Order: sequence, then structure tokens, then C-alpha cells
Amino acid sequence: MGPTDGVIPGTATEVVWDIYSYQVNNPNKPLAQATYTLNVWDDRGPGSARRAGYLQPNSALQFALYTPQSYTAISDGALFFSLEKRLFAYGFLFSFSLFFVLFVL
Repeated sequence: MGPTDGVIPGTATEVVWDIYSYQVNNPNKPLAQATYTLNVWDDRGPGSARRAGYLQPNSALQFALYTPQSYTAISDGALFFSLEKRLFAYGFLFSFSLFFVLFVL
């Protein structure tokens, strides 16, 4: 991705991958929400043998891309169940406890 299609010159000392800018500038071609593997190798290619003084191919780094959800404050009740859901949960726990006492013990 980028002006060099992922090829970075050997003289580069850093690479900045700004996925936010990419998403903003390419709304019709968004990055997929998935797990990716970063593959790094030198000009000998990904299948080159180990050799002293040369870059060893590496594909050990995995990362995920996702689109964050909008912020919900605690005061909006995001962490609390409704009364109906709490009563259902308590009823389930009571029923399970009663079953355990009557049939297991």
C-alpha cells in the first residue's frame, strides 16, 4: 500500500503506515476488518536461506484491523442490564440452584 506498493527502499530508516489517512482518502476501498500477517524479506525474496549478514525472512508478526465503535459513557447505562434482564438472570440462577439441591445432593 502506498506510492511504492509496499516496496520500501533499502536506504529507508523508518516506515509510517497511517491507516486512518488511507481509510479517509479511500472510502470506497476500505481495509477489511481481519487479522493480517506482516511479511518482511530482502531483495532475495521470502524463501531465501539463512545467511550471515543478510536479513532473515520473517512472518511472525500478526495484527488485526478493526473499526472502533462510537463511545458510550457509563452514565448512559451501557454497563448495566435492564431490570427485565436482571430478573431473568436471577430466576435462572434460583431455578438452577433449586435443581441442584433437589436432584444432585
